[in-house]
Amino acid sequence: MSDDLISRKALMEGRVENDPVRIAAMCADTAFNKEKVIEELKAWEKASHDAGIQSKYAGLDGKASEYYQESRAYHRAIEIVEKGGIE
Repeated sequence: MSDDLISRKALMEGRVENDPVRIAAMCADTAFNKEKVIEELKAWEKASHDAGIQSKYAGLDGKASEYYQESRAYHRAIEIVEKGGIE
């Protein structure tokens, strides 16, 4: 399933200055880049997971558990963004 996001640039291409679609596009809130958001969340997920592994080897089991929980939270955030917030 694809999302319904469209870029402001795509709406404005080929439009004249006083076109209602162009005016609406200029006034509308912009959406985020889904792929970039997911990419950044995955980087943070990996960093948390890796920190958990390092903490575990250092004998800091409590800290490792915190990092693993954080990693799971990032993983869940990725799932939500990939679905577009729709369950």
